[in-house]
Amino acid sequence: MGSFRKFRKSLKYSLIVLLVRFILFSVRLLPWKWTSYAFGQLGLFAFYIVKKESRRTIKNLTIAYGGEKSPAEIRQMAKEVFMNLGRSAAELAIKWHVHDKETYFSNVEVVGRENAVAAYERGKGIINIVPHLGCWEALAKAYTLQGFSAGAVVRTSKMKS
Repeated sequence: MGSFRKFRKSLKYSLIVLLVRFILFSVRLLPWKWTSYAFGQLGLFAFYIVKKESRRTIKNLTIAYGGEKSPAEIRQMAKEVFMNLGRSAAELAIKWHVHDKETYFSNVEVVGRENAVAAYERGKGIINIVPHLGCWEALAKAYTLQGFSAGAVVRTSKMKS
């Protein structure tokens, strides 16, 4: 790899780290409505900057919806994916710093907690299958605030760009 490519890659990751630090700091200063809008716009900005990921998103959406949606509709959906990622990042950053149960769950509905409690009382574990909807990354903390221990099983995506 050439020295310019190494420099560019290093600069890219340094900027990503700065952006994450900015998110962690700024989300605690703004009202949620503003934060949601601002980080949705940052996600849209990322759509135009991180071209490889944008193309991958468009490719995957084309595979899923190519027969139903036009290329323009798929491109718009891809932009919305990036905007949602921005909003989810902000929500995760906010929730990460919340340590009391009442505040954490002020905008989250917990359904079926009694089933989890009953399984734990019988000495059984629980397997949750979680879709990638909304801010699903915040679930680990949600479980611990509910009094449960949690772990995750994942696998690396084999998808090529």
